[in-house]
Amino acid sequence: MCGLVGKIKFNGNHVEKSEIEKMLELIIHRGPDAGDIWTEKNIGLGHRLLKIQDLSENSIQPYINEDFVMSYNGEIYNFADIKSELILKGKTFKSDGDTEVLIKAFSSWGIEKTLKKIEGCFAIALFNKKARKMYLIRDRFGIKPLHFYKDEECIVFASEIKSILANSNIRKDYNYETVMISLASKLWMDPELTFFKDIYTIEPGTYLEINNDSVVKKYYYELSYDNGINDENVAVNQFANIFEDSVRKKLISKVPIAAFLSGGIDSSLLCKVANDNLQEPLNTYTIHYNNDNDLDLNHALELVNKEKFKQHNILIANEHYMLKQIDEVIYHIEEILIDKVYISVYFNYKAAKNDGFTVVLNGQGSDEVWLGYIFNWGIFKFINQNDNIDTLLKEYFIPNMIFGNKLKPDIKHNIEKTLRDYLNRNLVKYQKDKDEDDKLNNYSIMAIRTILHNLLLQEDKLAMAHSVESRVPFVDSHKLVELSMSISGNIKIKDGREKYIPRTYGKSFLPQSIVDRKKYAFPEPPSVYNHQIKEICMDNWKQISGGRMAKEIILPEYLNSINNFSDVELWWLLVYWRFEKVFVMEG
Repeated sequence: MCGLVGKIKFNGNHVEKSEIEKMLELIIHRGPDAGDIWTEKNIGLGHRLLKIQDLSENSIQPYINEDFVMSYNGEIYNFADIKSELILKGKTFKSDGDTEVLIKAFSSWGIEKTLKKIEGCFAIALFNKKARKMYLIRDRFGIKPLHFYKDEECIVFASEIKSILANSNIRKDYNYETVMISLASKLWMDPELTFFKDIYTIEPGTYLEINNDSVVKKYYYELSYDNGINDENVAVNQFANIFEDSVRKKLISKVPIAAFLSGGIDSSLLCKVANDNLQEPLNTYTIHYNNDNDLDLNHALELVNKEKFKQHNILIANEHYMLKQIDEVIYHIEEILIDKVYISVYFNYKAAKNDGFTVVLNGQGSDEVWLGYIFNWGIFKFINQNDNIDTLLKEYFIPNMIFGNKLKPDIKHNIEKTLRDYLNRNLVKYQKDKDEDDKLNNYSIMAIRTILHNLLLQEDKLAMAHSVESRVPFVDSHKLVELSMSISGNIKIKDGREKYIPRTYGKSFLPQSIVDRKKYAFPEPPSVYNHQIKEICMDNWKQISGGRMAKEIILPEYLNSINNFSDVELWWLLVYWRFEKVFVMEG
């Protein structure tokens, strides 16, 4: 797991090593073990390395062979199989990791064939030395981040936006399209937009081919469905085989591994299977708060006692919600903190790192792939309706908009217009107008493209802030996601229960209380913590109400008093203010 940066100039000027160094310094946390820079004429690449598999000096990047220069972030979990294939073709290897395997695969098979062969998570900058073309490649579902900026003079790219902003010619301004979408859709964000103007995220399953100043986007993977499996036993057996294989591959590491355990079905399955494949008890981490009825912790401890995990209970207290901590998380996540739970996850990773763990497994992605939120997401109530854009806007998105009637009329109009364009890009393309099963999978794909993509970005950055690699077995096996897309909806949602296939699989070895547990969102801090947040807002109300975004979107009469806003709205106003301070946003 690593971090990469790069720059290409179009005007004939050379890229200086100092330009890459400046970008690279800001992501040392992504790779504290080693780093290097390569420049040639108008191109520069930089890399920071977090050693996971090859602990020698043989996998330091940028990695160079006779065909390519490569800076790569991620894990190729089937690299041993690919290495065996390449050895049969006469290739020799000097390293133990996947970096050398990956670059030699590109040399042997080219880009498209290699991308079809590899399993895992990856963001890759690959420079073809002979053709002088750069390829910026993102994994199938967007597990590893890769952002870019382009103008008439250059293209700049990096694992994290802060490295791009280190270039003095790039203005730090809001992308108002993203702001408008976030106010009504919360986490259902567009897969290519960021909160920064002119800075984009490479879409999952695509790569950019850069030839001089020409940038062409190419798709190499697009998720689809066929509903071909209608037999429950077949579905459960296939799930078991692919999921267990995925978890076993996530245990490939030469550094210590732990896992997050929430007490829900996903993390419980993950921890049980991982523990069964380890020689020593699995170390598990569970977030809890200052309240007596913490369901997550109670269910987690039930499994811990049954399986004898080595459990770590991580208390998230009031002091974790101070300005310093909020600023830290905003700096690393590079977004508006729509959900307060980001702070909890940030400190969970910090605790694991402090205990010596460099790899952490988590259950991210199961809800979107296996329809875990089917009864929680209001958007799903439109599955059995005429789910057109007007209906979604009028009955779901607009009524749930943050700030509601406190927004200026022109802002509300802009939100509706922006949302309409956004939904046309990310929803309509999947509507097949067939039966209910198709609609279930339509919405699952939309959730994978939007909310899951956003959650995966956050998960990576929250983990890498502490030099920890986050692994997501429910998603980084594309075969498991594709299995879900081949299963009929009437057995993925059955007997009024969401995630029916994973639940059925877990019946024989998980506590019944976990299998039967109803789905609810990963818990935010209890309401008593809101008092702390409101105190911060009261102490800083002049600055918060005078913040750029607050003044631009909220009617001025409401900003006169803190009492005009709910706890949720105060959180949004607070994080707008801090986002502007942390990144020194320009007007």
